[in-house]
Amino acid sequence: MFKKTADTLFFLIFVYTFYLGLFLVASILEALGRIKVVGRQNLPFVGARGAFIVSNHPSTVEPLFLHALAFPWVFRNPFRYFPWTPGDRRSYYDPWYFWWMRKLRVIPVARNRQGERNDPSALWSMIRTASRGEYVLLFPEGTRTYKAALKQGCHATANGRRLGKLKLGIGMLLVQAQTPCVPIWVDGAERVVPPGRLFPRLWHKITVYIGKPFMADFSSDKEGWQKATQLVTNQLLNLANQAHDK
Repeated sequence: MFKKTADTLFFLIFVYTFYLGLFLVASILEALGRIKVVGRQNLPFVGARGAFIVSNHPSTVEPLFLHALAFPWVFRNPFRYFPWTPGDRRSYYDPWYFWWMRKLRVIPVARNRQGERNDPSALWSMIRTASRGEYVLLFPEGTRTYKAALKQGCHATANGRRLGKLKLGIGMLLVQAQTPCVPIWVDGAERVVPPGRLFPRLWHKITVYIGKPFMADFSSDKEGWQKATQLVTNQLLNLANQAHDK
């Protein structure tokens, strides 16, 4: 009982401290024109019960700042609106120094012998989470875009944007959970924090395009999962085609 109470208190302190700081930083960057959000009205936090929030993964920063989109709803009810995020079990969950991650909303994902993320139990955990009305933030390329392009190939748009080919698991999640999916395209983050760079280059601009929520009403088999995966791909590429800042 004491441990559960302590964990809950830790969670609440972290959420309010984290979001207050994140909101202040994001507000300053948005006021300076370094971050722009297009389609904020498409966020499903009002009148919805849970969703998968699906984004491309060009850099290391969007897993952090996309959480800011849940403000101010997360202040009203952190247990509902603080998004769950899959995390590599070996890198971000099992090490002792990430003890605090285990108290937050991280769904650990194990890798197989080939080093690929292949964890059915994690997928079903995400399905149950979304089905009970909570939010899951996903990056279905499975890794950053430049790595995904090398591993499994990529899609390219006419305006020069790239999206790594998506894993079939995203289609399975949407079909099985029957929960809305919100597509997000993060544009320019790879120039703010290029691969191998530690410090952000804040003179570059990030634009976040948020698409309308959609459902994946397909059969619950491999063919249906493939169709759902293609639907997510098309939704992300449609947002990528809106990008114009170089």
